[in-house]
Amino acid sequence: MNGKVGCRGFGWAMLLAALAVATVRGDTGSMVPPSSYQPPDLKIYETKYYKIHTDLDADAVREATLRMDTMAEEYHRRTSGFSGIIDKKLPFYLFKKSSDYLNFGGLRGSAGVFEFATWGAGAEHRTGKLMATAGMENPDWTWHTVQHEGFHQFVHYVIQGEIPIWANEGLAEYFGESVFTGDGFVPGTLSPGRVEVIKKKMGKMKTLDAMLHLSHKEWNEELSGRNYDQVWSLVQFFVHGENGKYSSQFIAYIKSCSTGADNDKAWTDSFKVRPEVIQARWEKYWKELPPDAGVDNQARSTVATLTSFLARAALEKQTFPTAEAFLAAAKAGQLKCGPDEWLPPSLLARGLEEAGRMSDWVIETSSDGRPWLVLKTAGGKTYLGKFTISDHKVARVLVDVQQRSVAAKSAAAAKPAGGSATPATP
Repeated sequence: MNGKVGCRGFGWAMLLAALAVATVRGDTGSMVPPSSYQPPDLKIYETKYYKIHTDLDADAVREATLRMDTMAEEYHRRTSGFSGIIDKKLPFYLFKKSSDYLNFGGLRGSAGVFEFATWGAGAEHRTGKLMATAGMENPDWTWHTVQHEGFHQFVHYVIQGEIPIWANEGLAEYFGESVFTGDGFVPGTLSPGRVEVIKKKMGKMKTLDAMLHLSHKEWNEELSGRNYDQVWSLVQFFVHGENGKYSSQFIAYIKSCSTGADNDKAWTDSFKVRPEVIQARWEKYWKELPPDAGVDNQARSTVATLTSFLARAALEKQTFPTAEAFLAAAKAGQLKCGPDEWLPPSLLARGLEEAGRMSDWVIETSSDGRPWLVLKTAGGKTYLGKFTISDHKVARVLVDVQQRSVAAKSAAAAKPAGGSATPATP
């Protein structure tokens, strides 16, 4: 079977126009670009998980390799309950020009696509290439698309077993919405606009039972923004709803389906209740979600991004007495970074832009002498950006979130504004 799975472009209108041709085609036993077209000279860069074919310049390639390997590890970490291992380097074609992407088999109006082929009685043979164009006006759409389509490729090669189309597309969109921070991704992003879209469309969406039984063919015959919004909202609920109450059940369901279990049996064994019961809880979750529900993840991603840059500066023995000094140095382009620890400048620019809309940034010093970047919000939450070092490299960046008590918030409000003067040393 050959096919193209989904695509993302500039927006829903263009997305749906492209999706109209993204249907599964008949089994031809092969998958090749148009024979009359010869792609430009593409250099091949082998990363830990990918073989990237591209004509981009050096810095763009550095960003692509960094993003792709971090993305693969995010897929694997989030699906460890039901996925296999990445035992081969996955093919990724990234074109500078949209025209080359289209001529190579990309879908018009899209920023990327995953094209696949399987053959054999048990579909034991499989191949597939991820394609994207960097020639878009909005690079965020390109990377959203790559994260979405890249998950389809991950499913094809690593999970391999059939998972329901709603879950495949819902998870792909979930990863597409994740925010890259330099050393990882922050998933579960909730933009105010999309939250309102879900609330408005809720009464027009399919029943959960109908969505559970939707076939791949039926999905392709009814490609709509409403369906994509619904499956994304379902995954968001199963992963984060009611403090993650359903995440283990969702994992069990996907694992059962991927190993060949009947959909109904997989659902019953995993969730123990009828779909109508979960549907009522899913609807209640979204109806009660406040307009500022995405603020928490925005703070997490901003703190994580800036901590990644702070960690690299600390590795180079650069210290900052206050958060204001760190942010000023970042804006002036004065942060140091080792050659093997490079991060995209656009990432820092985005982090600084977001930080400017937030307040009460301070730098604290950990017990082992490392600097922590801390954001204290008016809502009483404290976000602590921390990092670990291994072999003179940033090994991990994490953000701890703490909720201050009412008494602590009152005391903080009584103090004059200002950052910590604690020296930050590596």
